[in-house]
Amino acid sequence: MTLQPATEDPDRRGGHCLPVALPGQFIVNGRGSPCTIVDISRNGASITLASGLPDTADCLIARLRIDGLRLFDVRIRWYSDHGIGLSFEKGRLSDAEISELSSAG
Repeated sequence: MTLQPATEDPDRRGGHCLPVALPGQFIVNGRGSPCTIVDISRNGASITLASGLPDTADCLIARLRIDGLRLFDVRIRWYSDHGIGLSFEKGRLSDAEISELSSAG
């Protein structure tokens, strides 16, 4: 797992954004797609998918599994050809999880 240094860039989801390159799985309507989490904050994340965007037309809530962490219910905030912006529905990343992400690698 390779992490880039943290920045103090404000995050549109609230808080500060930690640029990362973490493997994960984006789950929509029960179907998982491998993804890379490209940035993360206590309140949400941005991801890129290995394959095309799954059908999210009927889905407001999806799930994101971050390898080595827990499964999150997420709300899709935006998507484009370049990625998907997500906010965590229940729970946030804890200080311990943020510390683990920033010290891994």
